[in-house]
Amino acid sequence: MRGLLALLLLVPLLARAQTVTAPASVATLISSQVAVVGNGADTTEDTLFTVTIPAGTFVNVGDAIHIIARGTNAASTDTKSVRVKFGGSNSDTFNTNIVGQTTWYIDEWLWKTGTNTQAWTAFHNLASNSGSNGFNSNLAITDTAAITLLITGQNSTAATANSIQTSAIMVWAVH
Repeated sequence: MRGLLALLLLVPLLARAQTVTAPASVATLISSQVAVVGNGADTTEDTLFTVTIPAGTFVNVGDAIHIIARGTNAASTDTKSVRVKFGGSNSDTFNTNIVGQTTWYIDEWLWKTGTNTQAWTAFHNLASNSGSNGFNSNLAITDTAAITLLITGQNSTAATANSIQTSAIMVWAVH
């Protein structure tokens, strides 16, 4: 009986002794915007959001930027494009030209993969539930200096102001 009692008391101790805790990631909000910003009355690419990623954000391989953004599109068949640009390079682009695609959402991650090299993955979804994702590991942005991050909109069919708008954006640095 004492052996059984000793075993019953020992099992919880053994279970606790094998618990492993992963190191915590630290996310720091770099910027947020909760305001409607739309494209101009032209067919050129217009900046809807801009933030400067501070120098020193990408120190170690695996450091990341996380972007969540949402916005609206005019209910038209015009060809409308939303782009995320990191250091001047497109990291995500999607086009809409369906009347029912009136809202959009982006969830994107950019990672440091080496010295001045980055990869990104993104998911975006439209109101018509047509979602897609992408991955690219070919970014080569100098990451020891500040980096400009943009979200742009372009109606390449008609010069219609506010046919592409942002309404909420958050950008985090994750280490």
